[in-house]
Amino acid sequence: MINVNQLGVFRGLRAVIPHMEKQQKGSIINNLSISSFALISKSSAYAATKASVVAMSKAAAIELGKKESA
Repeated sequence: MINVNQLGVFRGLRAVIPHMEKQQKGSIINNLSISSFALISKSSAYAATKASVVAMSKAAAIELGKKESA
């Protein structure tokens, strides 16, 4: 789960960000799960990987937004 849900998103961000910076525009859409916000029983590992996608998405938006306006 970590490889696909968490590291897959990280690697995707790392791959696309240089192209967005070169173009000075772009959008990133990451697929989330309700488990990121409303936890259900016996899904802690899955929920943790999806919650990390939320955090990475927010951090990327903040970091890239600064670069765009600079």
